Amino acid sequence: MTKFIKFFIYSLIILITICFFLAIFLSQVGLETTRFNHLIIQQVKKYNDSLNLDIKKVKIYLNIGSLTNPKIKVKSKNSTLNLGKNKIKLDSIKTEINILSYFKNNFILDKFNISTKDNKIKDLISIASLEKPSLIIYNIFIKEGYASAYASINFDTKGNIIDYAFNGKIKDTKIKYNKKYFFENINFEFSYNKKRTLIQKANFYFKKLKFFSDQIYLP
Repeated sequence: MTKFIKFFIYSLIILITICFFLAIFLSQVGLETTRFNHLIIQQVKKYNDSLNLDIKKVKIYLNIGSLTNPKIKVKSKNSTLNLGKNKIKLDSIKTEINILSYFKNNFILDKFNISTKDNKIKDLISIASLEKPSLIIYNIFIKEGYASAYASINFDTKGNIIDYAFNGKIKDTKIKYNKKYFFENINFEFSYNKKRTLIQKANFYFKKLKFFSDQIYLP
C-alpha cells in the first residue's frame, strides 16, 4: 500500500508539473489552430453579410489570469477584409473566448480588437460606410491618400454589437472639389465613437498655404 501511495503521489506531481509547463507554454508561445476561424468569420458576417474575411494564420493563447473566468486569447495576423473590389489589409485581429460559455453552448466572444495596415483611404471609407452610409460621399472628392485604423468592438451575450470605437491616422491625402478648391498633403489623427469624432494634429495645404489645427470636434 505504501508503494502505491508513493507511486500515486509521484504521478500526481509529474502530472501537475506537466500541466504547469503546458499552461506556461500556451500562455506565452501559443498554439496554431483553425478551430476558431469560423467564429471570427461568422461575427464579421453578422456585422454585414457583404464582408468576407480571409484569415491566414490563427494562434490561441491561454489566459491564466483568472481561474474563475478562464479565457482563450485568439490572435490572427495578416488577414484581409474584402468588400467587392475593396480590400483592407489587416495587421491583426484579437479576441477572447470565454471557455465556460463555450462548453455551455453560449455566445463566447467578448470583443474584437482589429488593427489595419496602411490602406487606400477610399477602401476604408467604403467599408466604414456600411455603418454610416453618408460617408461614401467623401470618396467622390478624395483623389488619393492612405489610412490606418484600430477598432475595438464589444458584444452582448447574444453576439450583438453594443459599443465600438475607432482611432487611426490619415496620411498624404488629396481632396479636390474642383480646379479652384483642392487640398493636398492632408494628415491627421482621428478617434470616433457613437458620441463624437475627434480630429487631432491636423495639417494640410491649400493653394500652397499650410494650415494647422490641434483639435477639431465633430458631432
